[in-house]
Amino acid sequence: MQREIFSPERAQTIIEAQLKNRKLTESHAREIAGAMSRGEFRPGNGESIKFMVDGSLGDGQHRLRAIVISGISQELAVVYNQTEEDALTWDNGKRRTMADSLSRENERSYAALASSLVWHRRVTEGRVWLNTKYSRTQLHETLEVNPGLRKSVAFGVSVSFLAPSGLCTALHRAFGDINEEKANEFFSVMATGERLESGDAVFVLRDVLIRDRAKRHENRLRPPQIALLVAKAWNAFVIGKKIRMLRGAQRPSDRAKREQFPKLLG
Repeated sequence: MQREIFSPERAQTIIEAQLKNRKLTESHAREIAGAMSRGEFRPGNGESIKFMVDGSLGDGQHRLRAIVISGISQELAVVYNQTEEDALTWDNGKRRTMADSLSRENERSYAALASSLVWHRRVTEGRVWLNTKYSRTQLHETLEVNPGLRKSVAFGVSVSFLAPSGLCTALHRAFGDINEEKANEFFSVMATGERLESGDAVFVLRDVLIRDRAKRHENRLRPPQIALLVAKAWNAFVIGKKIRMLRGAQRPSDRAKREQFPKLLG
């Protein structure tokens, strides 16, 4: 194995000349390019660009495409003269997730916490309907800036029988940043159902979510829809408003018509 510089021009030449490789996923290449542009890409992490015995590219097309997209040269490890038998052993390792990282760091409820980092960014950025992907570096930065998520995860997990724990963890933190005491109360009664009466916002929310959980999986509310309902219930709860129902959780096919995440009261 050796290390070589791959400029955008060299990378493009190699991509255009490749004979066979798995289909290039542009979105994945752009993810890597984003990491390169932000200085997060680690070329020394052990992954190599692999060339076959006939000189064609065997592995590394997404990293090379990312170099082209970012316009930033990279020094990468290179392996030559790979055979088809060698190729059978590539990509056998499981891709490390944010949950894996948090587990290694001994974080409690690491799976819910990892999910909450994504949802916290989507909520605060107003992107609840978008399946935005974030790098592990970006998510670690989110946790550094919002350490309260570690406390919020207990509330998120407590209502996981009603809604996704990661989403609820993020929502508890968003509510708590406005009114910590009220946020704790909201999720506590959401979890237990105690002292609720018909017309109470959390009573109505629980009823909707319990009914939803009884449906077939493919007919259940999607997480963005649940986020809207919980936020609307919070806004009614925090001002003491009685409600009869929660509306606006539809998911129209036209993205422009989808209801946006509401401004949170407190």
